[in-house]
Amino acid sequence: MKMNSGTYARLNLSLSLIGILFVCFNIILVIPTAALGANDKIIKIGVLAKRGPVRCLEKWSPTADYLTKALPGKTFKIVPIDFEQITAMVEAGAVDFLLTNSSFYVELEIKYGVNRIATLKNKGLKGTRTTFAGIIFYQKNHPDIQSIHDLKGKSFMAVKETSFGGLAYGLAKIQRGGH
Repeated sequence: MKMNSGTYARLNLSLSLIGILFVCFNIILVIPTAALGANDKIIKIGVLAKRGPVRCLEKWSPTADYLTKALPGKTFKIVPIDFEQITAMVEAGAVDFLLTNSSFYVELEIKYGVNRIATLKNKGLKGTRTTFAGIIFYQKNHPDIQSIHDLKGKSFMAVKETSFGGLAYGLAKIQRGGH
């Protein structure tokens, strides 16, 4: 793949779903700490804010409020973290728990020894999901691209370099010749 820093060549878009699903879109990690042992401590739950900090707080603050009420002497706070900050936040010990995607989890486990304590099931229109998919769009009538095999060696754009579903999985699939 030809990609330069932050810029991706364009591929005219039309919908083509690569329907490969992954287990565990979000995984809760625990950063080694005595967070739950200390009284009157603010326990910070870092959350990958994939749709921005406002939406992250709207979605996850009720969880922090519930935990604060359920565990006397503990105060839980949601800390929205964007894709570029997540590794630095873990490295600095800025959060006690972390909700992130499976790709970041694997990286953080290897680099910093984080441990998962639970996995998240997402509610969708058709019930609960423990999987997610990556999508590759292409121009339907493009003469050089008729299947995923034709993408090998081509340039393309992605939503974000650090996005597992938005780049990493699709890129690996293309590099493996569609397998």
